[in-house]
Amino acid sequence: MHQRWEYRIVHFRTDQFTSTGIPSDLNQHFDEYGAEGWELVSTESMLSHLGFFPGTRTIAIIAFFKRPLAT
Repeated sequence: MHQRWEYRIVHFRTDQFTSTGIPSDLNQHFDEYGAEGWELVSTESMLSHLGFFPGTRTIAIIAFFKRPLAT
């Protein structure tokens, strides 16, 4: 029988980030997910176009977690 997984997708807005770094409660969330058996497997950036200005900016980060499905 093959391994089955459950997944969690978490959205973090980047306006919570500052020039000094990542907010401490973000680390706390990741520690809690790890304690619950969740493994971070991927992240994606959500981008927003800046309108009249060239380029984009990251407005959010999506984190994808998985853990073995309880049987």
